[in-house]
Amino acid sequence: MQQTTSLEAKLMLCSVVAQMQQSYPSDWEALWHAEHCLRGMMILPKLQDLGI
Repeated sequence: MQQTTSLEAKLMLCSVVAQMQQSYPSDWEALWHAEHCLRGMMILPKLQDLGI
């Protein structure tokens, strides 16, 4: 399995949050849904390992 670099992880996070902002009116809601989306894809633990 390919390692995700810190930059790739940050870009992925920004991308998901941007997509969620189109669906949810508040930034807080967008971040909440983005976090759950990333957790579901097992990316969030990697982000936490990177100190994001």
